[in-house]
Amino acid sequence: MAFISYSWSSREHEAWVLKLAEELVENGVHIIIDKWDLGKGHDANAFMEQMASREDIKKVIMICDKTYQEKADARKGGAGTEAQIISPQIYQTQDQNKFLAVLSEKDQDGNAYLPVFYKGRIWIDLSDSTNYGSQFEELVRWAFDKPMHVRPQLGKPPAYITKTDATLQLATSTHQRRAVESLRSGRSNSAIILDEYLDKLADEMGKLRLQGSGKKDFDIEVMTSIDEFIPYRDQYFEAITNAMKFGSPMENLSKIHRFFEKIIKYTYPDYSKGGWSEWDFDNLRFISYELYLGVIAIAIRHEEFAFAANFVSEKFYVGDIQDLSSMSMMDYTVFIHSLPSFEAANRRTEQRRITKVGDVLHERAKHTYFEFRHLGVADLILHIRSRVATEGFHQWYAVTPIYMGRSQSAIETFARCRSLRYFERMKPLLGVSSAQEFRERVAEIDANRQNTIPMGFRGDISIASLTGADRIATEA
Repeated sequence: MAFISYSWSSREHEAWVLKLAEELVENGVHIIIDKWDLGKGHDANAFMEQMASREDIKKVIMICDKTYQEKADARKGGAGTEAQIISPQIYQTQDQNKFLAVLSEKDQDGNAYLPVFYKGRIWIDLSDSTNYGSQFEELVRWAFDKPMHVRPQLGKPPAYITKTDATLQLATSTHQRRAVESLRSGRSNSAIILDEYLDKLADEMGKLRLQGSGKKDFDIEVMTSIDEFIPYRDQYFEAITNAMKFGSPMENLSKIHRFFEKIIKYTYPDYSKGGWSEWDFDNLRFISYELYLGVIAIAIRHEEFAFAANFVSEKFYVGDIQDLSSMSMMDYTVFIHSLPSFEAANRRTEQRRITKVGDVLHERAKHTYFEFRHLGVADLILHIRSRVATEGFHQWYAVTPIYMGRSQSAIETFARCRSLRYFERMKPLLGVSSAQEFRERVAEIDANRQNTIPMGFRGDISIASLTGADRIATEA
């Protein structure tokens, strides 16, 4: 129930107020107003005093024009009487949401006509016909205590916050901030500053090395480590996003590539440092894998397909890593590893995930730098490319499609490839020269049952279905 307080400034103003009251009633707001509720011969001052102070009147709408402001400030007339009642309630009441000023008029300079006692408080402007609809909606929402913007439910703090003995501190924040600021401002040396940040991050990531995989529940230590890295991962994604948006992606490609070349060493044993177990590298293997996928996802989001194509085509020098020295150069499959600690976590928690790695990727994709679907497209493209030609000793295995919905239709980016022009931009990233070649390669991959992607209780799904291969480049 809402009471409308206003001044009888003119017949036109009274009609405007009455029309507003009718509109509010039509929208379910019970309105009390003198035109409807003050009978002939009744005491107007007593009515106004009662309406402004009744406990069952939960809302009071003050229609503010020049006359209302003048009478309220001078304490004259009906508006002045109501002001004497309303003003102490505004100052004293704990319910700051009971009273609201609604503007029906502003002065020649566009300033609101507001009583002195209401200065500095929020008001709604119905004086401008161009914004009347949106402002009226806000008024109705206020009447029902249903604001447009609602505070979200408080989530669970991440492990790097709640873990009392968390010690991960990487000295990269200042370098990252300088890189982002230089990219956004378009400085001529932004590529150099970005390179300095990436060098620093690569060096600092050595602090994530774990030891002692023989310990009970070592998988918990691995999961905690990758959670503690989240702030630094997000800083990295922010820097890469700004390099895509404000920098020259192709100019920065070699710097981003060299960053990954430097961190590969952390994913393999350092034989100079004594005993080790394969589990010791699981945290850094996952983090490197996530960062690599993330770069491609960011490029796909911003449709920097030429950058992504060149990025995934670049090989990495691995001759100084003992386990890989015979390879000399490797492609992106160097970031694919079996992660036994993830499988141990899957068993320990009895979650029975089809792919624990995919599950963790999905849970961690809660940031603003790209959507999970972009990560899924990147994952699927690498899956396809690795089965066509690779100089690594692994194949990339897509683990994200199971989390991308139940639809059997093509994923959005591939659906857009129905357009010949869009496909022409995408085909270097897909590693093909024509739509027909893509369809043939997909058919070849699907023919091998080992290449299908499990989708849980939905069974396997073919690459042809995920990509909509039969409709690629079929439209102008």
